[in-house]
Amino acid sequence: MSHQPAGDALFGGAAVGHLRFDDVPLRPEYIIGRPGRALAEFAQHVGTERLAGAFWARTLGRRVLRDTYRYLDTRSTGDSTLWTNAAIRERFARCVVEWRRLDALCQAATTRPHAAADWMVLKAACGEGVDRILTECANLRGADAFRDGGLAHLRAQVAMFGIAGGASGAMLAGIADHVDELLAGPG
Repeated sequence: MSHQPAGDALFGGAAVGHLRFDDVPLRPEYIIGRPGRALAEFAQHVGTERLAGAFWARTLGRRVLRDTYRYLDTRSTGDSTLWTNAAIRERFARCVVEWRRLDALCQAATTRPHAAADWMVLKAACGEGVDRILTECANLRGADAFRDGGLAHLRAQVAMFGIAGGASGAMLAGIADHVDELLAGPG
Protein backbone atom coordinates (compact mmCIF):
# COMPACT_ATOMS: atom_id res chain seq x y z
CA MET A 1 0.00 0.00 0.00
CA SER A 2 1.13 3.53 -0.72
CA HIS A 3 -0.37 6.93 -0.05
CA GLN A 4 0.09 10.39 -1.46
CA PRO A 5 -1.39 13.46 0.29
CA ALA A 6 -3.40 15.86 -1.84
CA GLY A 7 -0.88 18.41 -0.61
CA ASP A 8 -3.09 21.44 -1.03
CA ALA A 9 -3.46 24.13 1.62
CA LEU A 10 -7.24 23.96 1.17
CA PHE A 11 -7.41 20.61 2.92
CA GLY A 12 -4.74 20.81 5.59
CA GLY A 13 -5.50 18.35 8.37
CA ALA A 14 -8.34 16.71 6.41
CA ALA A 15 -6.25 13.68 5.40
CA VAL A 16 -7.38 14.05 1.78
CA GLY A 17 -5.17 12.13 -0.58
CA HIS A 18 -4.73 9.07 -2.73
CA LEU A 19 -4.38 5.49 -1.49
CA ARG A 20 -3.09 2.69 -3.67
CA PHE A 21 -3.49 -0.93 -2.69
CA ASP A 22 -1.29 -3.46 -4.48
CA ASP A 23 -0.96 -7.09 -3.48
CA VAL A 24 -2.72 -6.61 -0.16
CA PRO A 25 -3.96 -9.96 1.12
CA LEU A 26 -7.24 -10.01 3.02
CA ARG A 27 -7.32 -12.71 5.66
CA PRO A 28 -10.68 -14.34 6.44
CA GLU A 29 -10.96 -12.68 9.88
CA TYR A 30 -11.16 -9.26 8.20
CA ILE A 31 -14.15 -10.10 6.02
CA ILE A 32 -17.21 -8.04 6.89
CA GLY A 33 -20.41 -10.07 7.12
CA ARG A 34 -20.99 -13.23 5.16
CA PRO A 35 -18.75 -13.89 2.16
CA GLY A 36 -20.19 -12.22 -0.89
CA ARG A 37 -22.30 -9.78 1.16
CA ALA A 38 -19.74 -7.06 1.99
CA LEU A 39 -21.06 -4.57 -0.57
CA ALA A 40 -24.63 -5.04 0.66
CA GLU A 41 -23.52 -4.55 4.27
CA PHE A 42 -21.52 -1.47 3.30
CA ALA A 43 -24.52 -0.03 1.43
CA GLN A 44 -26.62 -0.33 4.59
CA HIS A 45 -24.13 1.83 6.47
CA VAL A 46 -23.36 4.41 3.79
CA GLY A 47 -26.72 6.04 4.55
CA THR A 48 -25.36 7.03 7.95
CA GLU A 49 -22.45 8.86 6.31
CA ARG A 50 -24.80 10.59 3.91
CA LEU A 51 -27.14 11.63 6.71
CA ALA A 52 -24.22 13.02 8.75
CA GLY A 53 -23.02 14.91 5.68
CA ALA A 54 -26.52 16.32 5.13
CA PHE A 55 -26.68 17.58 8.72
CA TRP A 56 -23.26 19.14 8.28
CA ALA A 57 -24.34 20.85 5.01
CA ARG A 58 -27.51 22.15 6.66
CA THR A 59 -25.62 23.54 9.66
CA LEU A 60 -22.88 25.10 7.54
CA GLY A 61 -25.44 26.65 5.19
CA ARG A 62 -27.34 28.24 8.08
CA ARG A 63 -24.13 29.60 9.62
CA VAL A 64 -23.01 31.14 6.31
CA LEU A 65 -26.48 32.61 5.72
CA ARG A 66 -26.55 34.19 9.18
CA ASP A 67 -23.05 35.64 8.76
CA THR A 68 -23.87 36.95 5.29
CA TYR A 69 -27.13 38.50 6.46
CA ARG A 70 -25.28 40.35 9.27
CA TYR A 71 -22.71 41.54 6.72
CA LEU A 72 -25.36 42.79 4.28
CA ASP A 73 -27.37 44.43 7.04
CA THR A 74 -24.38 46.38 8.36
CA ARG A 75 -22.36 47.09 5.18
CA SER A 76 -22.86 50.76 4.44
CA THR A 77 -23.57 52.02 0.95
CA GLY A 78 -23.48 55.66 1.96
CA ASP A 79 -26.96 56.51 3.16
CA SER A 80 -28.13 52.91 3.62
CA THR A 81 -26.89 49.30 3.77
CA LEU A 82 -26.59 46.57 1.16
CA TRP A 83 -29.61 44.85 2.73
CA THR A 84 -31.95 47.60 1.52
CA ASN A 85 -31.18 46.78 -2.13
CA ALA A 86 -34.11 44.75 -3.55
CA ALA A 87 -31.91 42.73 -5.93
CA ILE A 88 -29.58 41.70 -3.10
CA ARG A 89 -32.53 40.76 -0.91
CA GLU A 90 -33.96 38.56 -3.70
CA ARG A 91 -30.64 36.79 -4.29
CA PHE A 92 -30.28 36.18 -0.56
CA ALA A 93 -33.88 34.96 -0.28
CA ARG A 94 -33.15 32.33 -2.97
CA CYS A 95 -30.38 31.03 -0.72
CA VAL A 96 -32.80 30.85 2.20
CA VAL A 97 -35.22 28.83 0.04
CA GLU A 98 -32.38 26.45 -0.87
CA TRP A 99 -31.45 26.11 2.80
CA ARG A 100 -35.07 25.33 3.71
CA ARG A 101 -35.01 22.53 1.10
CA LEU A 102 -31.93 21.08 2.80
CA ASP A 103 -33.59 21.43 6.18
CA ALA A 104 -36.76 19.65 4.98
CA LEU A 105 -34.71 16.80 3.47
CA CYS A 106 -32.77 16.38 6.71
CA GLN A 107 -35.96 16.32 8.77
CA ALA A 108 -37.58 13.78 6.43
CA ALA A 109 -34.46 11.61 6.56
CA THR A 110 -34.87 11.14 10.30
CA THR A 111 -38.56 10.25 10.31
CA ARG A 112 -38.85 7.16 8.11
CA PRO A 113 -36.82 4.25 6.77
CA HIS A 114 -34.96 4.93 3.55
CA ALA A 115 -33.80 2.91 0.56
CA ALA A 116 -30.43 3.39 -1.12
CA ALA A 117 -32.01 5.69 -3.72
CA ASP A 118 -33.26 8.02 -0.96
CA TRP A 119 -29.72 8.37 0.40
CA MET A 120 -28.48 9.20 -3.11
CA VAL A 121 -31.11 11.96 -3.40
CA LEU A 122 -30.07 13.34 -0.01
CA LYS A 123 -26.37 13.29 -0.92
CA ALA A 124 -26.86 14.94 -4.32
CA ALA A 125 -29.29 17.57 -3.02
CA CYS A 126 -27.05 18.55 -0.11
CA GLY A 127 -23.88 18.64 -2.20
CA GLU A 128 -25.48 20.88 -4.78
CA GLY A 129 -27.48 22.94 -2.27
CA VAL A 130 -24.60 23.88 -0.01
CA ASP A 131 -22.54 24.81 -3.08
CA ARG A 132 -25.33 27.11 -4.34
CA ILE A 133 -25.63 28.80 -0.96
CA LEU A 134 -21.91 29.36 -0.50
CA THR A 135 -21.41 30.50 -4.09
CA GLU A 136 -24.16 33.13 -3.90
CA CYS A 137 -23.15 34.30 -0.43
CA ALA A 138 -19.55 34.69 -1.62
CA ASN A 139 -20.81 36.72 -4.59
CA LEU A 140 -22.93 38.90 -2.29
CA ARG A 141 -19.94 39.59 -0.05
CA GLY A 142 -17.76 40.65 -2.97
CA ALA A 143 -14.10 41.31 -2.19
CA ASP A 144 -14.72 40.55 1.50
CA ALA A 145 -15.16 36.87 0.54
CA PHE A 146 -11.52 36.76 -0.61
CA ARG A 147 -9.85 37.93 2.59
CA ASP A 148 -7.58 35.37 4.28
CA GLY A 149 -9.79 32.60 5.62
CA GLY A 150 -12.84 34.20 4.01
CA LEU A 151 -15.90 32.68 2.44
CA ALA A 152 -14.21 32.03 -0.93
CA HIS A 153 -11.68 29.81 0.83
CA LEU A 154 -14.43 27.98 2.73
CA ARG A 155 -16.39 27.52 -0.50
CA ALA A 156 -13.37 25.89 -2.15
CA GLN A 157 -13.04 23.50 0.79
CA VAL A 158 -16.76 22.69 0.75
CA ALA A 159 -16.56 21.73 -2.93
CA MET A 160 -15.06 18.48 -1.63
CA PHE A 161 -18.47 17.63 -0.17
CA GLY A 162 -19.88 17.20 -3.67
CA ILE A 163 -17.20 14.59 -4.33
CA ALA A 164 -16.45 12.77 -1.07
CA GLY A 165 -18.74 9.87 -0.25
CA GLY A 166 -19.91 9.63 -3.85
CA ALA A 167 -19.59 12.36 -6.45
CA SER A 168 -22.83 14.17 -7.26
CA GLY A 169 -22.64 12.92 -10.85
CA ALA A 170 -22.50 9.32 -9.64
CA MET A 171 -25.42 9.99 -7.30
CA LEU A 172 -27.47 11.43 -10.16
CA ALA A 173 -26.72 8.36 -12.30
CA GLY A 174 -27.92 6.16 -9.43
CA ILE A 175 -31.03 8.28 -8.99
CA ALA A 176 -31.81 7.88 -12.70
CA ASP A 177 -31.53 4.10 -12.26
CA HIS A 178 -34.22 4.28 -9.53
CA VAL A 179 -36.67 6.71 -11.16
CA ASP A 180 -39.58 4.23 -11.08
CA GLU A 181 -39.05 3.59 -7.37
CA LEU A 182 -38.61 7.28 -6.49
CA LEU A 183 -41.68 8.43 -8.40
CA ALA A 184 -43.94 5.59 -7.27
CA GLY A 185 -46.60 5.93 -4.59
CA PRO A 186 -49.06 8.62 -3.64
CA GLY A 187 -48.56 12.25 -4.52
